[in-house]
Amino acid sequence: MNAPPGAAKTVDIDVKTGTWMSVDVSPDGKTLVFDLLGDLYTLPITGGEAKPLTHSIAWEQQARFSPDGRTMYHADSTSEGIWVHDMAADGSVSNRRHIGRASFERGIPDGMCVDTDGNLWVAHVGGRRAVKLSPTGEELDEIGAVHAEVRAPARRIRDLHRCDRRAVVAEVVRLRPDPRSPLLDLVE
Repeated sequence: MNAPPGAAKTVDIDVKTGTWMSVDVSPDGKTLVFDLLGDLYTLPITGGEAKPLTHSIAWEQQARFSPDGRTMYHADSTSEGIWVHDMAADGSVSNRRHIGRASFERGIPDGMCVDTDGNLWVAHVGGRRAVKLSPTGEELDEIGAVHAEVRAPARRIRDLHRCDRRAVVAEVVRLRPDPRSPLLDLVE
């Protein structure tokens, strides 16, 4: 994906606003991380110039901070997994590593939130489920959408104010509930 055939052309753009963006605030309240046009940026919460964290052809999105702010996660539709970065106090990232590929064999990671224990809840586009991953990528839990496609809940999962199993189940079911779905029992 990052080495397409043919001649490349560079186009400079200056963007002041964006839509359909994913934004997260660092636990210390000092830094925003956001995606725009498939790349990730940080920005001081007080404003200023955005600093690019990623710059590639791959579509990198849904950046999320760990509860302690020392780790940043983001979904990558191209590699069908989650990238993990160590986050320094100055906002720079290092030690990039890939986790969770086996969990996404049935779908592409999309909406994501991080719970208070540092585990990731990730919705699958086309995978009909959401999964809970440990910070190292081990699959800990699964919420299957037996009769509904997990597509639009991805956006809702990433915007949850409280990220836990009950909240994720409620969002997966809420969009297109089916009375035959065993998930309805989990929401009650």
